[in-house]
Amino acid sequence: MAAWRPTHPPSAEGSWPFVGRTTELAAVRSALLDPRASGVIVAGDAGVGKTWLTGKVAANLDPRRNLVVRAKATEAAARIPYGALAHLLPADPAPGEGPRLDPEAVAGPGRRLVLSVDDVHNLDPASTALIVDVLGRGDARLLAAARTGAEIPAPLDRLYRDGALHRLELGPLSHAQTALLLETVVGGQVDDAGARRMWRIAGGNPLFLRELVLAGMLTESGGVWRCAAGPTLSPRLRELIEARIGAIDDEERRALEYLALGEPLDEALLRRLAGADAVGRVTARQLVTAIPDEAGGRLLRLSHALYAEAVRAGMGPLAARARLRRLAEAVEDAGTHRREDVLRLATWRLDSGGDTDPRLLLRAARIAWSGFDLELAARLASAALNGYLARPGRRPGGAGMAAALLATVLHFADRDREAEVALSEVAGRLRDDRERALHAGARALVLALGLADDRAGQRVLDEAAKTVTKPESRRHLLSLSAWIHVTAGRLAEGAGAVERSRALVPAGPPVVAATEAADALLHAYGGRSYRAIAVAEAAMNDIAKWRDEIPIAMTYFTQARTVAHLFAGETAKGLDGAARGLGLVREFGEWDRVAASFSGWRAQLHRLRGELGEAMRWSRNGTARLGDRSAMYAGLCYGELACATAQLGRVDEAEWALDRAADLSRPAWHGVEFSILLARPWVLAARGDTSTGVDVALVAADDAEEHGLLGYAMFALHDAVRLREAGDASVAVAAERLEAVARRMEGALAPLCARHARAAVNADADGLMRVAQEFEGRGLILYAAEAAAQAAGVHEAAGDGRRASAATARARALAARCDGPRTPALAHLSVPRLTDRQRQIAQLAAQDLTDREIADRLEISVRTVGNHLATVYERLGVSGRGELAELLAGAPPG
Repeated sequence: MAAWRPTHPPSAEGSWPFVGRTTELAAVRSALLDPRASGVIVAGDAGVGKTWLTGKVAANLDPRRNLVVRAKATEAAARIPYGALAHLLPADPAPGEGPRLDPEAVAGPGRRLVLSVDDVHNLDPASTALIVDVLGRGDARLLAAARTGAEIPAPLDRLYRDGALHRLELGPLSHAQTALLLETVVGGQVDDAGARRMWRIAGGNPLFLRELVLAGMLTESGGVWRCAAGPTLSPRLRELIEARIGAIDDEERRALEYLALGEPLDEALLRRLAGADAVGRVTARQLVTAIPDEAGGRLLRLSHALYAEAVRAGMGPLAARARLRRLAEAVEDAGTHRREDVLRLATWRLDSGGDTDPRLLLRAARIAWSGFDLELAARLASAALNGYLARPGRRPGGAGMAAALLATVLHFADRDREAEVALSEVAGRLRDDRERALHAGARALVLALGLADDRAGQRVLDEAAKTVTKPESRRHLLSLSAWIHVTAGRLAEGAGAVERSRALVPAGPPVVAATEAADALLHAYGGRSYRAIAVAEAAMNDIAKWRDEIPIAMTYFTQARTVAHLFAGETAKGLDGAARGLGLVREFGEWDRVAASFSGWRAQLHRLRGELGEAMRWSRNGTARLGDRSAMYAGLCYGELACATAQLGRVDEAEWALDRAADLSRPAWHGVEFSILLARPWVLAARGDTSTGVDVALVAADDAEEHGLLGYAMFALHDAVRLREAGDASVAVAAERLEAVARRMEGALAPLCARHARAAVNADADGLMRVAQEFEGRGLILYAAEAAAQAAGVHEAAGDGRRASAATARARALAARCDGPRTPALAHLSVPRLTDRQRQIAQLAAQDLTDREIADRLEISVRTVGNHLATVYERLGVSGRGELAELLAGAPPG
């Protein structure tokens, strides 16, 4: 793993590539060239890229029509008359007159003078007057940059208010703009979480972003760039931040330190801690921003994330602990009325080094866990466990609860060995049914899903079930048993556990939600898409009743809906579900395992749509989150990467990804890792061994049906059909099995795949073209291209050249929308060739020009146009201009 380093140290602000500001560039250029105005002022915060943007606009002006002269106004030059423009003035002005600039004399005949002035707010009065004079005396424009909040010289401000100058505010980069800039700089893919984190830390400020990259915040692994765990404050970056903060007195520093340690803070609380005057001053200087509070007050936070880093870096450990203790005391005195207060109070107490009530720590750990802050939840739960165990001579009341929570959090953070240690510390000391059930449930998750010994996990649950008597505790154990079964791909056993759980009443909302989460996943993987969606939606309607106790269920319900839409062929809804899942993770923190799962499913959905480039990108997003460790969803992400790269003909990369999938996946995760088996036929086909690929696809279908994974059985059987030419009897059994599977599944995709298989086996060209049209209508463009290509093969075998050409052209147009696929069905397309003249005439005819209009435009005879068009129609298999226009809209013939 290596951090990014420039090939040569960038020294100027403009040394980074100009990307991500296309809209702003066009807006500034349009404002500058507006004939009704005299120019534009671009305003923005320091480092946001004002000079960068105005310089790019100036550089893109036509030098034959514009002469750009540059000036920079500084605070030092502002004390000297004409200081900013001295280099532009004549050496010997006329006696008795002040310096003047004649735009035409300076620019020359036929050219416009463009004055590009940086930091225009620093202009001295004489320079300002001279610029106003120039703008009023000829064809001249002002292209200026100013800092937001700074006072523009009054004469220029009047021009703006009179409409003679435009003013555009340049805001920070968006997340998408930041990602584009980072990828341009490093020359590779930056994972979604890394780009978002860099954007959040830098606040969209290109200057800060540049310094973070130069400090080594991005590291590359497996071809994907990720963001380091914490911001690296290089000396240069710290200087920039301190300069932005400026000189502050002791009271102001104290206010900033409290905010850096505890933001956001209630304004009234901060005023009591640091003084009302100091808070008012840092707020007036825009070092602090206020946001409305639900209670009607205001919460204060530092204006930039890097301000907090710089302030904390300047504090000693003793001072930081003292501030944290004072914060905790102040919040305790005010009373902890909000969940956030409980969490922050416990964290401050823990970080200040004082003795803390383990009950407060455990309560706060649950709140952190409900927000998916795994690191903080583990710290708090560990401290709570140690606090309970440290009570000499007393039963460790609460220790079992703390150990179970700690082990659960550690498991989902992929720290299962540590989770085992935590559980062992309280084994034999458990007080009641609830503690025994929670302890056994956590240990089962660690063994089954963490250490890949699902049978051992099931034994722990079975043994615990013999010792607990309360229905709610037994139901908790059964719901976890169902989770383990579905993850391992044993859907029948999972369904049995769900039914036994439901038979036990009563149960509280958290236990009910755990059962319903397992049931939603069972329906989704079993191909019962709409039942899965209904179960998930009903449970999510009651989220407020169970979220704090079992937050992981939120991700399971979102996963179930995403997978359900996937198997139903509803790719747009599936992509929306995957995006919601990623947003859920980002809302509370970057949780690698869950983020990887949604990245993998997003890749799978893009692949179904034929968006193979996006499929690769999201696969790599997932693999970057997992790294080189064996973890759940490694098989999904690497398997999807292998499948997408194989379908693009990138054999070496596909084989590497498949090997990684096999190495990092575990048998206990069979139900969620089936992409490995789906990828193998495509990797074989990419090597040229299509026959073996078909056999492997059929074996994968056997495996899926054996486990009840009907959705994956559908994909595997359909893949076998896709890998063979139409009319191949060897896949007749696949078509029959696919029809049987389709009868058991919900949604439109399975029946459509079955019709495709039957049309392919029967060499039904018309049926294949109808299927292609249906696939296209559902957004499954690669499937549509392959079906049309198979139809072309049937027509060609029958000697129908015209219809073969039409089907081939349609297949090529569809394939052109899929990022260059090289699947077996598309590899043997006959490519219709047109001469340059034929292509030219075809394109004009597609625009509905008559033969006479085409002849006049190309200066050829009408007869020549007609002859060429007859040849074009024959080669492309179309019968007129309408079909030709439709065909060329998909992809121009080559």
